[in-house]
Amino acid sequence: MASLNELVVGYVESMRPRGLDLARALRSWPEGAGELATGVHKFAGSAGSAGFMRLSAVATLLEILLKSGDADPLTAAQIACLARDFADGIADLAPERSGLFCESGPASPFVPFVAPQRVVIAGLPEGLSRMLAHVVEQCLGIAWVLPEAPDLSRMVRAPDLALVGSDAAPVDASFPLVVFSARRFDRLTEGWPGFQT
Repeated sequence: MASLNELVVGYVESMRPRGLDLARALRSWPEGAGELATGVHKFAGSAGSAGFMRLSAVATLLEILLKSGDADPLTAAQIACLARDFADGIADLAPERSGLFCESGPASPFVPFVAPQRVVIAGLPEGLSRMLAHVVEQCLGIAWVLPEAPDLSRMVRAPDLALVGSDAAPVDASFPLVVFSARRFDRLTEGWPGFQT
């Protein structure tokens, strides 16, 4: 039986080329939206199972938007931003970045990523927080918006997923964490009713 490390290495070797192809294909959205959603869905599950929680969480959010069927400018801009994050995640895919990969000592506990029900949004601009909360509440479950990412450490129960700003201080990462560069979203919330700061 292969060791956990060998399985992670095998995952990276087999999935990186597929991820690169998918990242290129995402540039043509909404063309082939159904196939893109299927491809991203596979990454949402498999990346989490291989210990790449951030990639899994990004793929989950991307899948939600691809399946929405909307081709409005706001959705298109959100998909473009998440597609860039997905491509960056694929480019950074390396065994040692997996939460399951151990250079020495016992292996980390295996915790597969599942569709989140409790999502915390912290340390992001108000307009972006509202936009992400809307997507979460329409498609996943409950969204809590916190003004600062360190507030996560005071939560009694850890969230299923946290969406935080890139300027946020490191927080307890015992749950999937997606870090957004707010600069990428600067133009997304301008002029959109309900999302203005």
